[in-house]
Amino acid sequence: MRILFITFFAFIFSVAHANVVGTHLQNFNPTTTNLDFVTVHSTKTLPKAEFNLGLWTNYATNSLPFFKNPSTPSAQNFPEPNDKLLSADVNLGIGLSDNWDAGISLPMVLDQNIDSTTQLGSYGDTGLTEIRLNSKYRFYQQDNWALAAVGSVNFDRIKNNPFSGNDSGPTWNLEGVFDYVIQPGLLWAVNVGYRLRDEGQVIVGTDVVPLSDQIIYSSALSYFYEQWNTSFIFEAFGSSYTKNTLLPTDRKHSNLEFLVGAKHQIQEKLVAHAGLGTEGYHGLASPDFRMYLGLTWMMGPLQERAIAKPEPVIAAPVVVETPIEERPSEIIVLSSINFDTKSDEMTAASRRDFQTTITKIKNNTQALRKIIVEGHTDSRGTDAYNLALSQRRASSVVRVLRSELDASVVVEGVGKGESRPVDRNDSDKGRALNRRVELKIYRVQP
Repeated sequence: MRILFITFFAFIFSVAHANVVGTHLQNFNPTTTNLDFVTVHSTKTLPKAEFNLGLWTNYATNSLPFFKNPSTPSAQNFPEPNDKLLSADVNLGIGLSDNWDAGISLPMVLDQNIDSTTQLGSYGDTGLTEIRLNSKYRFYQQDNWALAAVGSVNFDRIKNNPFSGNDSGPTWNLEGVFDYVIQPGLLWAVNVGYRLRDEGQVIVGTDVVPLSDQIIYSSALSYFYEQWNTSFIFEAFGSSYTKNTLLPTDRKHSNLEFLVGAKHQIQEKLVAHAGLGTEGYHGLASPDFRMYLGLTWMMGPLQERAIAKPEPVIAAPVVVETPIEERPSEIIVLSSINFDTKSDEMTAASRRDFQTTITKIKNNTQALRKIIVEGHTDSRGTDAYNLALSQRRASSVVRVLRSELDASVVVEGVGKGESRPVDRNDSDKGRALNRRVELKIYRVQP
């Protein structure tokens, strides 16, 4: 926690000292939504009018390029320096609509420790290295998979950067995002895109030609362990250049990196992140070892959202214009029904309580025709996970009802996920009210 606050204040005082010279590449780029993964996008977007603030630090060893000069005999036996780089990111995201968000990232160098700077591409000073703007739109969604597009632009703040060149323009990125719920709690995502560089002129005195366009790609798995309220994440991300340029270093043009980490939900809107990473192969800015820490905080919404309320009990006779199937005779909200962890089976105590409700339903003298069981969840977890979980739990209640009622009574179940809250999801009390089962009961009208 202390490191994260140091990161934030270091950013405030370091922006004015952005005269750095070096690699231009920072492979560890946390997303501004931080909803499912770390650097890899899922299709989920921030809720409308809600902010996400992210503070990140990452410590990398041996990520800077070592320049070899065969024309200098003494350089052939020069040992590679041992470099240690402490970087940070301050991110801010905002939900613009139900399926659209945007954000800004401010990456910076906090400190570097190098055994020897001879023939090493290093930063000349600490400070802000880039300004990145991004926007994501989810344009297609099914029950267990979805598609989105992410566009972003990078404005380089590094002076005398041989990898971008003099008078270089912004870098544009466009990515397609696919994610798939393999099973409840297990999410897989793939990002593929193109990075368009506006290269500048070669800096006199260097042997480096500015880098070309890139194909960018990444993939991630996230498993949500409900008992610990923690997601475990594996990521792989990299890039391949569309053409080879002069790069007289010990590193390959392209890069590949792996991350393993965890994100723990401390409170409803406060999440802690930690993990480790290493290079897949010896590419630009790929470290021998990386460690990251992060803290993300959801804020808002800017204005109160309309909260869906349970449908009222209809006691009056049904009007002729409206078919009887569209209006239940009564609605019973089962907010006390609990399920075993990561299961759709009711706990023993909940099943005993449910028997009391079943007895009341059966004792009503008005003939029973049909019951629709609706499952609802709170907002924790992904949309797809919550939808699947609510369906499974509704089906569990359906099984109990069918075993207790006459076979002529139609009993059906449907999952609504987190889409119909009856309270806010920013407190334990509100989440408890949203985690409910509703019974819509239809009886034969006299």
